Amino acid sequence: QSTFPEIPLQENGKRLAVGHSARRRDGTRAALAPFQARGIAPAAGFASTAQDLARFAQWQFRILANADEKVIDPRTLREMQRANWVDPSLDAFWGLGFRVWKQDEKVFVGHEGACPGFRTQFMLKADDKIGVVVLANASGVNVGDYARVLYQIVSPALKPGDGLPVASQKPAVDLSAYAGSYDDFPWGGETILVPWGEDLAFVGVPDMEPVKNMVRLRYVAPHKFRRVLKDGALGETFRFEIGADGRATRYWRNSNPRPRMKD
Repeated sequence: QSTFPEIPLQENGKRLAVGHSARRRDGTRAALAPFQARGIAPAAGFASTAQDLARFAQWQFRILANADEKVIDPRTLREMQRANWVDPSLDAFWGLGFRVWKQDEKVFVGHEGACPGFRTQFMLKADDKIGVVVLANASGVNVGDYARVLYQIVSPALKPGDGLPVASQKPAVDLSAYAGSYDDFPWGGETILVPWGEDLAFVGVPDMEPVKNMVRLRYVAPHKFRRVLKDGALGETFRFEIGADGRATRYWRNSNPRPRMKD
């Protein structure tokens, strides 16, 4: 069993992550004792896993596709996920047990969860059959922002043509040799390189808009790539040094080296 109707005290520090406070003025967080919802357990007492919540999302997709009517009628679920109540400020829309909102002209349904030490977000784009689950064992975390960014990352891969396009062409070389995290000190934090269609995707982290700020690198010669500009033209060169294991040890952007960080 991985889902409980109350915080399972016996699992604290084991299967249950230890909850933490929001960041204090000095940047630290304090570990918190397990929260007991008691009288408000129906609203704040469930403990679960990302995998179980993913199953919960899949179950709803089956219901909406009229493929599973064992527990709830599809018409009932659709009514639950339709906006039934609107706050006078027009900032909040609610179905029956689900919040309904618009993001980038797309309609989502879901629900946030919060209790001392934990923040969660469950989000569905029902017509695309995409669900996002974010579980944080700390207060003061904007899980909604993380869910939004995760959707922006996975949606193009699952729904090509929806949002940032994913190239359909195969890469000219094996891009895995260059993928990884690189140290951007002292200019920034880290740079992450991942295969993205036929190119490498270049993202500086931390970044709450990684899809928007992503840079694509196009292979042009052995261990050399060039930045793809917005108009499709090629910009400056990125040069990689390769180690004995065949993996990149660092890259050069102009005259600035960026060493690979340990995995």
